[in-house]
Amino acid sequence: GGGVGGGGGGAGVFFLMVRRPPRSTLFPYTTLFRSRRERKMDFRTEAKKFFTDAYYVAIEEASPEVSLKMNLRVKGDKIQLGSEWLSLHDIGKIWVIGFGKASAAMAEVTENILGDLIHDGVVVTKYEHAVPLKKIKIFEAAHPVPDENGVRATRQIIELLEKTGGKDLVIALISGGGSALMVHTRAGISLKDKQDITNLLLRKGVPIEKMNVVRKHLSAVKGGRLARLALPARVVSFIISDVIGDKPASIASGATTPDPSDFAGAEEILKDYKIWPELSPALRQWFLNQRKNPAAETPKPGDPLFSKVKNIIVANNQKALLAVKELAHRNGWEPLVLSSSVQGEAGEIARFYGAIAREIRLSGQPLPPPACIIAGGETTVTVTGDGKGGRNTEMVLAVLKDLAGLGDAAFFSVGTDGTDGPTDAAGAFGFSDSLNRAASLGLQWKGFLKNNDSYSFFKKIDDLFSPGASGTNVIDIQVLLIR
Repeated sequence: GGGVGGGGGGAGVFFLMVRRPPRSTLFPYTTLFRSRRERKMDFRTEAKKFFTDAYYVAIEEASPEVSLKMNLRVKGDKIQLGSEWLSLHDIGKIWVIGFGKASAAMAEVTENILGDLIHDGVVVTKYEHAVPLKKIKIFEAAHPVPDENGVRATRQIIELLEKTGGKDLVIALISGGGSALMVHTRAGISLKDKQDITNLLLRKGVPIEKMNVVRKHLSAVKGGRLARLALPARVVSFIISDVIGDKPASIASGATTPDPSDFAGAEEILKDYKIWPELSPALRQWFLNQRKNPAAETPKPGDPLFSKVKNIIVANNQKALLAVKELAHRNGWEPLVLSSSVQGEAGEIARFYGAIAREIRLSGQPLPPPACIIAGGETTVTVTGDGKGGRNTEMVLAVLKDLAGLGDAAFFSVGTDGTDGPTDAAGAFGFSDSLNRAASLGLQWKGFLKNNDSYSFFKKIDDLFSPGASGTNVIDIQVLLIR
């Protein structure tokens, strides 16, 4: 997703687990003679292993290796594009473009499938997410705040699209993060203007869908404009969704989809989140001028340019949740998929998970132990401090107070792209004894939470989860365990 304060995109997966497995299956007979502290250590190990396994199961289900191969194949003289098969004889040149955190991994799979059928290609991904490619040029750029490398990479994409013909096929590989990585500002807007507005959107905790409404109207390539640049070629976009509801118009700011939003809506968002007064007078006037010019608007639903465009969602949060549900079954848990649409302030959502945990412990609702409650979505953080962290580590830190006193209890929150905000961690593990462990080190958790410094807190107690870039992005995973 976005940085500490925003989404971006980055879907999430939430796990609430309550379990009392047969001792014979998990513990040797010596468990009966172990101390209470030693039994808690066993629970910590078991919980961390399940959380880690769940993360990788979700990642595999959402990976380009799995999801893209189900939608892009070559068989004889035919090519599969989603549910459609076309004759290669009816296609001129095949061009590949891509933008987003998963675009490099998607490009690698595309090269393996199409090989020399690819005429040329350009993709841009986040720093340290590149992979070796043969036919497709790859660029790295900044996320969540755009930089000059993103501008250069986008210029290469535009120059490629200018070469396409009427019989050609453009394959667009799109994933979360594309809003920041593909950068081509409109006349009257500078890169610094866009960086400043992005920072404000992030700090104010603006949800990703609303962030992208604003970003579309600052861009010359988002909000369907990239599809216009690709004309007269056919465009097929393979999309890994990192937004709730899987709306193509919101994923990576909908570069190849009609845009139902408008300048008036973008201005309203800036005003609702108290960003409008912080813009320069020149920027405010620019927005007002665009509202008066119908030609400045993004292409809308019904525009004939989209008759040659097909957008296909190949992976999303829901598929990841179902993969985790299957894993829970195999490991003896009784799972319940709660939702793939959880959103709101990370701290407030954490208290909701804490309430569920207490209810399971007290009444066995909504599932009695052993139980695994799974959910997904994307939260935000309204930043007021100057610490380091992301929405996942912030959520885990915020739930620790509710876990205290619940016995064997644990909570896990992690970003499926492998990173959490502007940090090298993807998330963190929290346990019912985390606050006691922190106190023994002289750490006051309230201060870390108030300063939005969750990363530092979990680093000090050695409960960060840092798997590295995953190659995909379907939001976040959270798990709450009570045994």
